[in-house]
Amino acid sequence: MISFKQKFIHIHIPRTGGTALESVLEPYHEAKRHTDGGGWWGYPMIVDDVDMHNEFTKFFGPQKMESFKHFTAQDYLDILGKEEYDKYYKFTFVRHPITRLRSISGFNWKRPDTMEQEGSRWLIDQIYYFTDKKDNIIVDDIFKFESLDEDYKILKSKLNLDLPDDLPYVNPVDRKVDESFYKDDVVNRWKIKLDKEFKMFN
Repeated sequence: MISFKQKFIHIHIPRTGGTALESVLEPYHEAKRHTDGGGWWGYPMIVDDVDMHNEFTKFFGPQKMESFKHFTAQDYLDILGKEEYDKYYKFTFVRHPITRLRSISGFNWKRPDTMEQEGSRWLIDQIYYFTDKKDNIIVDDIFKFESLDEDYKILKSKLNLDLPDDLPYVNPVDRKVDESFYKDDVVNRWKIKLDKEFKMFN
C-alpha cells in the first residue's frame, strides 16, 4: 500500500496482520481496488495520479500489478527511484516464521508437504519483502505481529493520522491448521528452511 499524499508505504507480507492494518489506512490510499474472498486485492486505479498509475502498470505489466497488495520494498524502489522512495516512510510487520506458516496452511487449507511441493508466493521469505537486491534492509521500521496492538500504537503516532485506537479483527483463519504442522520433524525441517528469518528476527 502506498499513499502519495501522506508519503508512507506499507510493505504487506502475507499473514502478518496487514489486511487489518490496511483496512484503517484505506482512506489515505489513493486507489480503487476490486475484492475477492480473501479481502482487498490487487489491480489499483490510482485516483489522484493517473500518470503514476500508468507508470506502475507500464513498468510491471498487468500480471505483476495483480499482486499489488503484496509489492515488495524493492518493487516500490524500482518504480519510484531512490530519490523519491527516500521521501516516504516505509514500514512492515513480520511474524514468527512457524506460526506464519501455520496461518498460511489454515488460510489455504494445505498440508505443509503440499505447500513445499507446489511452491507459492505465500512461502516467499519474509526478508525478501523488505530488502533490496543486495539484502540490505530498505524500510524504516519493522514491527512484529506478536506485539501487533502495541506496535500499532507506535505506528499510529509516527504516521500522525486520524486512525482508530484499535485495529479491527480482519481476515482470520477459520479453518483448522493441518496437524502435521505441529510435529517436531516438520517444524525442524521448516526451521532449517527459514534459518535466515529466525536469525534476523531473533
